[in-house]
Amino acid sequence: MKKWMVLGVMAAGLALAQQTVVPVSEAAKKKWTPEQLQARDERVLKKTGGLIDVPPSGPAIVIVDARAKKGEGPAKVVEVFERAAHQRIGVEKRDRGTLPAFAFGAGILKEKEALMVILVADEGTSLPAWSVYPEERVAIVNADRLAEGVNAEAKEIRVIKEIWRSIGMIGGAGYSTMDNCVMQPVFSLAELDANTFQVMQPMNYPKMYKMFKKFGVKRGRRVPYRVAIREGWANMPTNAYQKAVWEEEQAAKKEQPAEVKKDAAGKEATK
Repeated sequence: MKKWMVLGVMAAGLALAQQTVVPVSEAAKKKWTPEQLQARDERVLKKTGGLIDVPPSGPAIVIVDARAKKGEGPAKVVEVFERAAHQRIGVEKRDRGTLPAFAFGAGILKEKEALMVILVADEGTSLPAWSVYPEERVAIVNADRLAEGVNAEAKEIRVIKEIWRSIGMIGGAGYSTMDNCVMQPVFSLAELDANTFQVMQPMNYPKMYKMFKKFGVKRGRRVPYRVAIREGWANMPTNAYQKAVWEEEQAAKKEQPAEVKKDAAGKEATK
C-alpha cells in the first residue's frame, strides 16, 4: 500500500463509520460462528433499530485542476478527506483560458457557492508555489514551481501536500505543532519534501469545524434509529425493528413526569 494511503487511513480511522451493524474483527470472525454473529446483530438491531446514514450538506470544498496536464493528486486528497471529515468535497477539471488564477478561482467560488476553492494551475516559475487568500476562501497551488528539481511523481506529492495545507489554512486550522502532520510550517520546497506526512492529523479538524459551521456546513453522520427519534427527526419506522424501537420511545415519552414551570404570577404551572 502506498504511503499516502496508509497515512490517509490512519487519519480517517477516527471518523469513519463502519458498514456493518457492529464492527467485526478478523479474529472475531474466526472465533464466532455465523449463527453467533447473526444473533449478535439481532440483539443490536433490537436495541438500536439499525443505523441511519445522514448525508453531509452545505457548501462544498472545490478543488479545481486547471493544469494543462492534469494529475491524480486532487482526487487522492478528496478520497481521504471525504472519509475523514464526512463533508462535501470534490474535484473539477477545467481550463481557465487567459483569466488570472485568482479571478478564475474567485469566479468558481461564486458560481458554485463553494466553501472554498483550491486552484491547481500552471503559474510559471516566477510566482510563488503556494498562495492563500483566507478572506476570499481561495488558494492557488502553482504546479510549475512545485515541479522544480523533481520528477512527476514527486511533484504530485508536493501538490497533494499544498492542497491539504490550503484546506487547513482557509479552514482555520493554522500551523500544527505536531511533527507528523502536513500542517507543519515550511519555508522552502526542500522543507516541504522533508515533511513526509501528506495528510492533516484529525486533531486539527475541530478548529476547522467551527469555521465550516459558520458557513452552513453539516457533516454526514451515521446514527442509531433510536437516537434519531430522540433528536426529533426520525422518519416513521420502515421495518419491525424500527417499529419496536419507535413504540418504546413513544411510551417512554408518555411516562416522563410533567415539566414544572412558573407562570408570570410566579405560580407553578405544569406543562
